[in-house]
Amino acid sequence: MRSFKTRLSIVLLFAAISCSEPTRKSNHASGSKSQTSITSPQIYHAQGVVKSIPPNKKQIVVDHGEIPDFMRAMTMPFNLPDSNMVKGIKPNDSISMTIQYDGVSIVLKEITLVKSN
Repeated sequence: MRSFKTRLSIVLLFAAISCSEPTRKSNHASGSKSQTSITSPQIYHAQGVVKSIPPNKKQIVVDHGEIPDFMRAMTMPFNLPDSNMVKGIKPNDSISMTIQYDGVSIVLKEITLVKSN
């Protein structure tokens, strides 16, 4: 009889566990930076060297240093919202950039010539 009660208790315990709602992990509650959207746009500053500016002036390719809390150092293209942003800037110039990131897209807000080469 005791063995039957033990077995019944174990079966009921497993049944209760299997009927319970599984726990779900969500980055949204933890405030993780890996979320796909950010509630307000974040502003970052970076330094870099211009590698190229295509003739249509819709992009600028920059070899930039690490952008703390955002991106590792790399060479990458940035879309230009206004072609006048690169007026007077040419390849091999050192620049400073202000970048806005809204969780989906990166927008160059400002480019400043640091050193002309």
